[in-house]
Amino acid sequence: MKKVINGIIFDVIINRKKIKNIYLRLDKNTIYVNCNNLATMDRIEKVINEHEKWIIEHYQKMITNINYRDITNGYIYILKHKYKSHIYLAKKDDVIIHDDIIDIYIKKNDIKYIEKVFYQHMDNYLYAIVDKLNKHWKEVFNKDPKIYIKKLKSKWGACYPKENKIVLSSYLIHYSKDAINSVLLHEYVHFKVFNHSKQFYDTINIYMSDYKKIAKELK
Repeated sequence: MKKVINGIIFDVIINRKKIKNIYLRLDKNTIYVNCNNLATMDRIEKVINEHEKWIIEHYQKMITNINYRDITNGYIYILKHKYKSHIYLAKKDDVIIHDDIIDIYIKKNDIKYIEKVFYQHMDNYLYAIVDKLNKHWKEVFNKDPKIYIKKLKSKWGACYPKENKIVLSSYLIHYSKDAINSVLLHEYVHFKVFNHSKQFYDTINIYMSDYKKIAKELK
């Protein structure tokens, strides 16, 4: 069954179960309908029609919310640019970027191993980007911290003032240079303000007036 809403064609898949009501679930261009055996097609279509606004709103969110970190869907984002990804079994691990393609050569066909190889190579690329951005902030703050890049799980960066150290997330490689720069500035400001108070964000805005807009990319 097909359903056209606002010019968008949706597939409608009906699953009949021992339930009382009719429930809708959306997965991109597919509307899943869970209902009981007594629900007629007219009743199902009426429920879909009543939820057209909800369907379109959720459809728009699904097609615009990009998972930049996912390297298993046949493509990878580097600095927000989309590359096709090809994975090859090989005797030597390597990552080669050419045209709009990323070739990943791995000795072991395992998703965790693929991610390990990919980010090991990309960390070097990210270091080069951060090094250029860091030259500016070193002069501005009159600080020369050690910069480390690691696969941080729950944050984009961390500052350790006592150790004169900044740690940035490997996952930043998927986002724009402006976003990377905003995280670097964020951590530099922690040398002045240790918490995330109003003073902290007021200080950031002194150096990057559109920080809030840029930071939205990472949410």
